[in-house]
Amino acid sequence: MAPELILCDPTVDRALRSIAPSEVVDIYPTEQGVWHSASAFTLRLAARLELESRAIADLQVANE
Repeated sequence: MAPELILCDPTVDRALRSIAPSEVVDIYPTEQGVWHSASAFTLRLAARLELESRAIADLQVANE
């Protein structure tokens, strides 16, 4: 079975590396972000961090 991949923005990438470094493997940086080959745990964590970082960005825009 091929590994699952997730594209992370730089904020999520840094968070993944700091929160679960042992879960982060096979990192592929691109212009669009960083692709991670990761376990199901990391994929769920990254998805949650992505949603939270978008919510924070939306709040920052709304407060400007």
